[in-house]
Amino acid sequence: MKAPRNTSRPAWLIQQLRHVRAVSRDHGRQAAVGDRLDALARKAPTHRAETSRARSAEQQLVDAEQRIEDALQRLHTAEQTIAALESTLAGVQSSLAERALADAEGADAERAEAERADADLQAHTSTVPDAVLDWLWAANAPLRSHPRVTVVMPTAFPDRAGLLRSAIDSVLAQSYGSWNLLVVDDSLDGFLAERPDWWPDDERISVLRAGGLGASAARRLALDVAVGDVIAYLDDDCRWYPWWLHAVAQAFAADETVDAVHGVRIVEGADQPWAHADSVDPLTALLHNPVDTNVLAHRSRLGEGMWMVSAEIDSCSDYGAVVLLAGARWKYVAVPAVAYGESAPHRYWRAQRQDLNVANRQVVRAAARASRPLRVLAHNDIYPQLSETYVGDELEALRRNGVEIVMSRQSPAIVAAPSRLAVPMFESLEEAIARFDPDVVLMHWGDVARRTRARCAELDVPFAVRLHSFDAPVPIGQILDDWCVGAWGFAHWPTSDPRQHRLDTLLVDPVEPDPSPRERSVLSASALLSKKGFETLVRAAEIARIDRLDIVAATTNGHVGLRQSLDELAAGSSAPVDVQFDLPYQAVQQVGRRAGALIYSIRRGTPVGQPRSVIEAALLGTPLVVPDIPALHDMVGSTAHFYEPDDAQSVAAAIDAALDSPAPWDERVALAQRVRERHASEDVFTRWADDLTAAVVGWHRAHRPGRDAANQRWWWPG
Repeated sequence: MKAPRNTSRPAWLIQQLRHVRAVSRDHGRQAAVGDRLDALARKAPTHRAETSRARSAEQQLVDAEQRIEDALQRLHTAEQTIAALESTLAGVQSSLAERALADAEGADAERAEAERADADLQAHTSTVPDAVLDWLWAANAPLRSHPRVTVVMPTAFPDRAGLLRSAIDSVLAQSYGSWNLLVVDDSLDGFLAERPDWWPDDERISVLRAGGLGASAARRLALDVAVGDVIAYLDDDCRWYPWWLHAVAQAFAADETVDAVHGVRIVEGADQPWAHADSVDPLTALLHNPVDTNVLAHRSRLGEGMWMVSAEIDSCSDYGAVVLLAGARWKYVAVPAVAYGESAPHRYWRAQRQDLNVANRQVVRAAARASRPLRVLAHNDIYPQLSETYVGDELEALRRNGVEIVMSRQSPAIVAAPSRLAVPMFESLEEAIARFDPDVVLMHWGDVARRTRARCAELDVPFAVRLHSFDAPVPIGQILDDWCVGAWGFAHWPTSDPRQHRLDTLLVDPVEPDPSPRERSVLSASALLSKKGFETLVRAAEIARIDRLDIVAATTNGHVGLRQSLDELAAGSSAPVDVQFDLPYQAVQQVGRRAGALIYSIRRGTPVGQPRSVIEAALLGTPLVVPDIPALHDMVGSTAHFYEPDDAQSVAAAIDAALDSPAPWDERVALAQRVRERHASEDVFTRWADDLTAAVVGWHRAHRPGRDAANQRWWWPG
């Protein structure tokens, strides 16, 4: 029998038991059973056994009834217990809810009180700086493991014995004890063959004989026999602070993925000590050595190939070692690691002698750029075209200094010039960034940068901009935003922001002065733009005493219609005017070699930078005719002949003077040399690459997570 849907299972069971009891007590049934027993008794003796079984069944029925009664009693007791438990549970739930509410109110009160106390403390007492807390933790933190540290210490000069003893004592004083020290005797006579009286009696210290190999080779020799899990370095004229090796061990033990660590260098020997720490990454290594050897430690497996032995990098061997490790996973341990001396005998490197290792630094820097070059995406609206030869030369100058270049454009030029850069060309900024992952986008022309900078920000890449003469109307504030690493313009442009830099027009592979006889002709070589003032130039040719005016014009996008206008202007002139469009670069050079003078034509009021055609003519020794404006006086000085723009008579007079009385040849050769040094020397190209690299590295250090905002250098108080 199934329990009704709305009846609980215990209540239903009680109901059934009561029903059984009622049935068992039914008097009618008892009477029937008694009659049955009497009838059976009257039967034949053969039925006595059956009677006995019946009576036994009756007794069993009575016993069952008793058990049912007992079960009913227990169920009744259980019902009472359940009811009591339900009542108790309800009371507990109510009590817990009240208590939770009270606890929450109490917690709010305690929190408010704690905040008031903290504010009170902040108002009346100073707090320990986070940097100091980090320092204390690194110097005392519990260690998960105890890596063995091999300390490498080269020494070569007996008169440094006192400093050597101090350096060894600083290792003995370390609070961390799992180390061994390899002192590499690199002296010519082996001055440590007999130990001095003060030599420590410590089996962890041993001496290797090198024999005048040099510091790099001595360290390399030590690495060949080192047994430690970690390698650390200490010069014989420096002293570690006693917590340094503990901090090193803690850094490596806490993170198995760390390859190298570096700490803070305290430099002595100046009027006041100063502290130095720098971030380490491949970009920083493109500029300088960010980590001194004495604050460097690395896992021993990375030692192979370190400490290059070469006279070309002798004074910068530590820089070379860091370059090899620049791509490793570094950890900055913010504790003072070493007291760094600068006054030891025989010391090659110190602040006042930095000029001695310039050549060595250049070699290591070149190695750094070969290992991980600065990646530059050169982007412009249109490229390449003949009128923008300067763009290609400025990019080529970067490439020759180890910068990796790719290019992108919005559209190709109408009359394209073969690019002198054999680099990939992408047809959109987005594709180039996605596939090349540049460190910076370099854009020529301020207007391009103004229109493109938002896209660079969206794509998470900073930009740089090369400004030219026609960018003068563009407000610099519309370019120098947070995503701009810098803007490069001409020397005569005003600057108002530290991110503005000077960059003269560059010309790679400059020509030599040509003393060959010249024709009585004048060359105008320029982009085909209305600002060039061709009308005044042609009128001046009609006045001047010339055999021919050669106009070589390079077509530019958006100004194609000027070709017809210039042809018509030349055809209608009484002067011998020869107009040619879109000549190859070498063909223009040939015209310049035979021309009697080069004229740079421009309308009055047009901004002028440093015209490439003037630079090329000056390098050839060609007499110059240029407008009388300060920018060009700055470029060519007294060797040129000047005219007033938009004045045909003035232009004609300057042309005749240049053809009749050119500057003496030796003066023109001197001008060619000055122009070469300013616009076409390897030093100028290197400075351009260095300035751009420094600006990009500075931006990344300031904006990328995990990198120090700047080189951390501060004067010691007192």
